[in-house]
Amino acid sequence: MKKQILRHNKFGPAEVRRFFVQNKTTFVEVDFINLSSVKKVSYPLSDFTDPATGAQPAGHAEEVVSILHNSKPSKKCGISAAQHQARSAIMALRLGQCPHNFLDRLTIGLEGVLSGIDWAISRSRQGKLSALIFQSEYGKGKTHSLTALAHRAAEKKCICSKVVLDGCHVTLTRPMELLGEVVSRATVSLEGNANPQTLAEILRDQCKDINLGITGASILHDACRQITKEMSLNPDIWEIFEDYLECAIGAAPASRQIRMHLGSRSAISLPAINVRARIDRPSQCARMLREWSLAAKCLGASGGLVILFDEADVDYAMNQSWQAEDARREFFEALALLVDQADFPLTLGFAVTPGSEEEDTSSEIVGILGRDSCKVIQLPELSKSDFLNLAKNLGKVYSEAFPGFEIPANKIDSMASAIVRELNATPEGLVPRNFIRRFLDYLDTTSLKA
Repeated sequence: MKKQILRHNKFGPAEVRRFFVQNKTTFVEVDFINLSSVKKVSYPLSDFTDPATGAQPAGHAEEVVSILHNSKPSKKCGISAAQHQARSAIMALRLGQCPHNFLDRLTIGLEGVLSGIDWAISRSRQGKLSALIFQSEYGKGKTHSLTALAHRAAEKKCICSKVVLDGCHVTLTRPMELLGEVVSRATVSLEGNANPQTLAEILRDQCKDINLGITGASILHDACRQITKEMSLNPDIWEIFEDYLECAIGAAPASRQIRMHLGSRSAISLPAINVRARIDRPSQCARMLREWSLAAKCLGASGGLVILFDEADVDYAMNQSWQAEDARREFFEALALLVDQADFPLTLGFAVTPGSEEEDTSSEIVGILGRDSCKVIQLPELSKSDFLNLAKNLGKVYSEAFPGFEIPANKIDSMASAIVRELNATPEGLVPRNFIRRFLDYLDTTSLKA
């Protein structure tokens, strides 16, 4: 499986093992690459930078939210599961995320988003590719809309993969690396499994009970039929095979490494997923996305595959050379060639901030994939009454997190109105993400005085 690399301020590059939260601080457990004897050590996330950008690591909020959402309160802490979930939700909201089980209560004024999501999922269940493009300024609901899409996808039994485009390592201009990221991040909770599984784990458990070949997923079928049940249960062999599926290693070296584990009794020869020729990469990526979407359906995800691309505008802004523009266009054109395929159960979700480019992100995607396959959703400006309703719902979540703390409705309205006036006077304006953080700060202050 691919390892995320971060750089420690003192000890250099490190492979990430996991993220966790302790006393409201996010930590990361790592193995240092240049210090082979230093394994499984933990440091605050603030001690690391992204080696690609030199900035504080981005895109970790979702992992932290997932950790919080799936964790259980210690018996010693004396709080109920409901309190724990509510407190986790408050921490997630401060990170700009909304846990799935609080979406319905904290989704205000986004009826157009929800109808667009239902349109896309319905098409996917009919075997049609579709693209949803959520467009707004910073902090006005793009990530929330992607979360709503992921939540709806889970309800409709889709396999979902969220990819944060950084414009460098994970980008629409590098299709094979993008494919690996999509596969490695694809998870689902299927019937009978309470915990989310990765796409590769589901494939490992079910590949001998299904025939991917009849769906049209010929490469995956050829690869899986060579992996016996005994081989899939060998952790060393499966890790190699998983790296191969995620494009972290080519077919030839993966086959060679598996044969080394099996000895002379194996003639395994995996088909190529990753391709060397740059000109072939967009079409191969599109083909494999179709194969994975068909595999998802065959594995029990009747809604196929849903891919969420966050920060698409960042990717565009950081890749403006003619070579990058050509590579991105070739990727979308390769997808467009497969739009009319008999069965392509794939939904693409993009979060975009409008830019000043001659041809903006939304226009390019719609222009290539076609208007019948795309829907651009301009997220609405929330009204003052929307913000007051949001404040009331936040107050209820806060009361669930800290029973005994109650705040009168008239105080909530007056403070929410004051925050609306305050934020309207700032350069960023009245942004939902900033409103939520300011209102939670107000509740913190009020609870301490109580």
